[in-house]
Amino acid sequence: MGRAVNKKLFFLIVTVLLISTLLGLFFGQRLLTKHLIDKLYFYSYTKVYPPLVKIEGQGGLCPNGICTFSEIILKNGTYVKDNKLGGKIDASKLSIIINATDFNEIYKNKFTGVCPTAYDAMEITYTFYTSHGKEVVSSCSVKINPTNPLFVEMKNLYLYNPSF
Repeated sequence: MGRAVNKKLFFLIVTVLLISTLLGLFFGQRLLTKHLIDKLYFYSYTKVYPPLVKIEGQGGLCPNGICTFSEIILKNGTYVKDNKLGGKIDASKLSIIINATDFNEIYKNKFTGVCPTAYDAMEITYTFYTSHGKEVVSSCSVKINPTNPLFVEMKNLYLYNPSF
């Protein structure tokens, strides 16, 4: 079964690369092929290794529109930033902390201020993939406690953390 999936994925990637190369030649955009390679590789990789934590930011103005970013740690420890594979970390400690975290306690601490997106800053959303499902923590709905062991560990791993 695994070989059949790998063969199908391989042929899909080759087909998309061929089409994108032809389109790139036709439209004069060589970067189209590289962009599609990154997207396909990222997609296939995250299907094999699901995420452990995803951090997304949105808000503020950048030259091309609204500023955004995305950081992910996959369960195998691979670090992904803006859909590009990065390095690798030891995700075992983070996984243990995520599964031991009392998210109900985190959710109790409501954010009562003005969401930073109202004054050209970012809203940060953390999605934790726990043994019991997804837990989503948004900086515009929850006041994040910087001493919480989960956020301390994320800071130690140099993951995005605003000055809570």
